[in-house]
Amino acid sequence: MERERRGETAERESLLWKKIVFLKDKVGREFSAYVSGVAAFGLFVMVPEYLVEGLVPIGSLTDDFYVYEQKEHRLRGRKQGKVYRLGDPMKVKLTGLDEVLRRVDFRPVAAPAEPRKSRRR
Repeated sequence: MERERRGETAERESLLWKKIVFLKDKVGREFSAYVSGVAAFGLFVMVPEYLVEGLVPIGSLTDDFYVYEQKEHRLRGRKQGKVYRLGDPMKVKLTGLDEVLRRVDFRPVAAPAEPRKSRRR
């Protein structure tokens, strides 16, 4: 049983390492993702195109001050009230990879500003 568990862990680590190596030339690219986990330190997002999960650190959510609400399992902005929860779609930019720590880092991509409507009198 223990050998089987170690084998599964080694397989997961190997697959993650291969995904990180594959993504090396994609740093700086933007991807469509969805929130796959919420924590006090940020959001985990999944990029379905490559089945890769990574972290969007809470410090990179610069449009507001976000608070982790454990009971609701979400991040909520104090000023604007924007909420991030499981399954929410989001655009992210791949900003870093760490082969040793097996980390994939993303940053949110700001949504384009909506065009202002001119007021005619």
